Amino acid sequence: MNAPYLPQHFRFHAWNATGDGVVVTAKVDYFKFDADGAMVFAAAVTELSGVSVANGAGEESATRDNSANLYLGGIVEFTVVGETNCAGPVEVYLQASVDAGTTWPTDRYGILVGVVQVGASETIRTNFTV
Repeated sequence: MNAPYLPQHFRFHAWNATGDGVVVTAKVDYFKFDADGAMVFAAAVTELSGVSVANGAGEESATRDNSANLYLGGIVEFTVVGETNCAGPVEVYLQASVDAGTTWPTDRYGILVGVVQVGASETIRTNFTV
């Protein structure tokens, strides 16, 4: 289940369980409401950029401090490129830190944003909401 809003300190976590390596990219189009109540979108932000993730491992984006922007959510464009022997899922999590980024959820934990099934040498591009 998605969080009802983006937390003050957050990051994205991609976990690979495909049986082979993958390369992941995540771009996010964040939104909030302005003083007049109109929804406004920020320029798309690349959170993960062509990051190699080994099987049975995870990679995280940089920490986002949302205290100034006050983004409520966003649309994630998530791309996975599988290697030759891929056959399984890549899981995408939103992880929140309640102490300004000092501690984080354990790998493969947080708020599950989406799961992408990746086959051998396959490229998958999809969208999730946060």
